[in-house]
Amino acid sequence: MTEEEFKKTLNPLVKEVLELRFESSLPNSYSTPQEVLDSLLLTRQRLDRVEGIYLEILGIKGRISRKASEVSAIAEEAWANALVSARSAKTVSNEFMGPRERYADADLATLEHKRAARQAVRVSSLVEDAADVVRTALKGLNDLRQDHLTWLRTLQFNSSLET
Repeated sequence: MTEEEFKKTLNPLVKEVLELRFESSLPNSYSTPQEVLDSLLLTRQRLDRVEGIYLEILGIKGRISRKASEVSAIAEEAWANALVSARSAKTVSNEFMGPRERYADADLATLEHKRAARQAVRVSSLVEDAADVVRTALKGLNDLRQDHLTWLRTLQFNSSLET
């Protein structure tokens, strides 16, 4: 997949996560316990969806990371093979070729492999960025959930003092 194809896949997921995160908030300070509980349940539903998206992005991240490693290894192997070929060609023609010339020839011979490796690294970086955004939103939603629970415990404690 190209960088653009991954952006088309990841951007809607990241957008959904950001919407889920920033549409969530604590109810106002005069809310009833039932309103706080309803808000908690809604936050939990949003948290579940964000967790699902996070798992999806982690799966993509793992596949892309493995693919990037594979493409990089292929590029390195092709470069080494090109150096061996350059050394063999030198002995056939009896023409002196310094290391810089051999490296330059190897670089030119493996240009496509190196481009593919750079592309894989860029895509891997995109997926990593998306995972960071989702991880941050997940933490924020979890903190919001904890705030709801703390509020409910406080309401429960206050209610027990009144009776």
